[in-house]
Amino acid sequence: MHDGIKINAALQNDGNAPAYVDRRIDWGGLGGGLKLEIMDEQGKALPARLESDAPMPPPKEGDTSILIRLEPGFLYGSYAQLDVKDFFPKPGRYSLRVAYGSSLMKDLVVPELRDLPALWHDSPIIISEPVWIEVTSTAKKVR
Repeated sequence: MHDGIKINAALQNDGNAPAYVDRRIDWGGLGGGLKLEIMDEQGKALPARLESDAPMPPPKEGDTSILIRLEPGFLYGSYAQLDVKDFFPKPGRYSLRVAYGSSLMKDLVVPELRDLPALWHDSPIIISEPVWIEVTSTAKKVR
C-alpha cells in the first residue's frame, strides 16, 4: 500500500502493413487516448484518477507530424506512475486494463494525411486484456 506502480501501455501493430496513430497519446480518459480501468476481485469498478474531461485540442494548422507511423511489429505508447494508496483502497487482488480511443478527427488533419490507415475518432476502441495485481499491506512493528 505504500509503494508505487508503473503502468505501461502501448499500441502494437500486429498487422502486415503500416498503421498510423496520433502522436499525442496521453493518459486522461478517452479524450487523451488512454483510459485506465481498475476493478476489484468482485468486478466492481474503482475510480482511476487519471481521468480528465478536457478534450484533446485539434492539431495545429499545417501539422504534418501529428501521426506516428507504426510498421508491423512496432509499438508506441506511454506510461503512468501511480501511488498504490491513491488507486487501491485496501489490500486485495485487482485487475487493470487500458482502453485506447483516438479523438483525432480526419477532417482536422492536413489533406495529405486523411487517406492514411490511421486510428481516427470513429475507429473502434481497443481494450487490453486484464492484468491482475496483488496489493498487500506492510505491517509496521509496534514497540
